[in-house]
Amino acid sequence: MDAGSDVSKATEQHFVLVHGACHGAWCWFKLACLLQGSGHRVSCIDLAGAAGSLVDPNNVRSFAEYDAPLIEFMAALPDAHKVMTISVISYVNHVFTKVLQ
Repeated sequence: MDAGSDVSKATEQHFVLVHGACHGAWCWFKLACLLQGSGHRVSCIDLAGAAGSLVDPNNVRSFAEYDAPLIEFMAALPDAHKVMTISVISYVNHVFTKVLQ
């Protein structure tokens, strides 16, 4: 779920929404629609083995593998690109420590 906007780039924010344990990017559907409707760019990330991921959860053997989709997404953004990250309170907050480094 990634969308652009007709709203001025000066007011547009890029929100990166990351699910918690036992969920998937699907859990952000309503919030993503509201943010997009307000002219923001929204990216909902499925961590490895999550409900919407193509990775079999039985094959995820480490936190590094689980976190990889978010780490790769953030690393692919341009250096000066700023994002607002939102997560549910659970395991995924540990991932943000790695992303912010």
